[in-house]
Amino acid sequence: MDIFTGLNPSQIAAVQHIKGPLLIMAGAGSGKTKVLTCKIANLLAHDVAPYNVLAITFTNKAATEMRERVDRMIGNQAKDVWLSTFHSFCARFLRREIVATEIYKRNFVIYDSGDTQTVIKSCLKELNLDEKQYTPNSVQSAISNAKNMLIGPRMFERDADTFFKQKIADVYKIYAQKLKKNNALDFDDLLMVTVMILEEHEDIRKKYQTRFKYILVDEYQDTNAAQYQLTKLLAAVITISVLLVMRISQFMAGVVLISVILWILKKIIPKPRPLSWNRTIVQRKIFLLRQMLLLSIMKIVNRKNFGRKMLWAKKLHPILPVMNVMKHSLLQQLS
Repeated sequence: MDIFTGLNPSQIAAVQHIKGPLLIMAGAGSGKTKVLTCKIANLLAHDVAPYNVLAITFTNKAATEMRERVDRMIGNQAKDVWLSTFHSFCARFLRREIVATEIYKRNFVIYDSGDTQTVIKSCLKELNLDEKQYTPNSVQSAISNAKNMLIGPRMFERDADTFFKQKIADVYKIYAQKLKKNNALDFDDLLMVTVMILEEHEDIRKKYQTRFKYILVDEYQDTNAAQYQLTKLLAAVITISVLLVMRISQFMAGVVLISVILWILKKIIPKPRPLSWNRTIVQRKIFLLRQMLLLSIMKIVNRKNFGRKMLWAKKLHPILPVMNVMKHSLLQQLS
């Protein structure tokens, strides 16, 4: 099967791009999944070892669809490509590496939302907190949001500035203790513990940085802080290529996008080649990405709708002085 069949020139350029970071911005239904699939096939056609390729997407459905497409195009070689969701990747990683924490064993249990609710209710009862005031759902959501920002019980307790948050901090602390005692992780722990291991154990980090020379991440505008940090840790200097794919419909509004552009601008990876095949945005130099970042910040702060035309205008207006103030405070928080 011809890898490039049915692709337009910009899509072909994305598939042919082998070395260096690449940022793809495209609308829904524009063929992003097909490009990712063809790119994996093209990498293997250039003698890249399948186990050197890591492809991450957001949903099990999308991962299954991509796996089926890759299998059809490539055959048996595809089985060694690491292709999964962030959480599935972390579960696989932790089965191999979690003993490094000296807390959990390899046969750890993954709690689903029902298990999590049961433990939280137990914590609320232990603390004599009223479930009507501190509903298990709201407590679970608060703990989940904290973990997605890589905030553990101690940090959460330290930053708790209201009575309600202080009580949530108490629950979070006991909840974490119960999970550790049961050798259990909840869904958010999969990411948090993986990031912790990669940050604290250089030998393990280097092993996976060396292995994954080609990293492809779909729907990157939807990443949270933990997923961003995981990608950053895996994408080392020795990584040959990093591909980030974003839906343009969320390009301006997504706060996580700011972190992505910051990553690029601060040269954590080399300057990427921006690429698009939609009318919505044209290919520009990296300074345009900086301006769009700042416009995104202004939009978030002022809640104004700049409209899609701003994205494909030939020139963007000069940045207002007030934006520099907002940029500084926001970038400090996100850096």
